[in-house]
Parts: sequence; structure tokens; C-alpha cells
Amino acid sequence: MSDVSWGHGNVAGAPAATVIVAVTLSVADVVLLIGEQTALRAVARYSDGSTADVSTSGKWFIDDTEVATVDAAGNVSGLAIGQSSITFSFGAEQARALVFVNVASGDDSIWFFVVPH
Repeated sequence: MSDVSWGHGNVAGAPAATVIVAVTLSVADVVLLIGEQTALRAVARYSDGSTADVSTSGKWFIDDTEVATVDAAGNVSGLAIGQSSITFSFGAEQARALVFVNVASGDDSIWFFVVPH
């Protein structure tokens, strides 16, 4: 009986290695109000056509942590008016979404000042 190494090269009759070909997010744009939260999901597509939810297996990053935050599971929270970009990395693949945060109309925390000339 001979040993077969699956880690180096192709062996006749051995299954082809499955590799990640793309990662996509559940939405391209996230619109939140201050204080709201939503969950993003990341899905990996593999060379054999299969897919898997990898939301908790990769790394989430956000450009502006004063506008919104994202945790290790992809939960996004709106903190302040503005926009930011979220990037999810899994293996060598990345996916991005934009986050827009605003306030609800009628929010008492908005003040307008009129300065006379």
C-alpha cells in the first residue's frame, strides 16, 4: 500500500482542490438611521460551484468608525450622520459595501439656528 500526498501537485484520480473564486455581500449599500443596526452576510463561491456563508470566518473592516461600526459577525451599527465603506476579506478575496447613516425626520436632536444679519 502506498501513501498519497494531497498537498503537492495533482495525483491521477485525485479530486481537484476547491478554491475560493469570489466573495459577495448580502447588499451593496446599507442605509441606517443613527442607533440602528443591521446584519451583513458574506457568501463565498468556490471553484466547484458550491457556496458557503463565511460571515464569521473572514475579517470585517470599516473606513470611518465615527460614522458606523461593524463587528466580527458583520453586524453594522449607525453612529453618526455620514457615509463609510465596509470591506470583508476572506482568503485572497474581498467584497465591499457602502454604509449611509442619517437621522430620522422629526428627531429632536437636530437643531437649526438662524443667525440674523
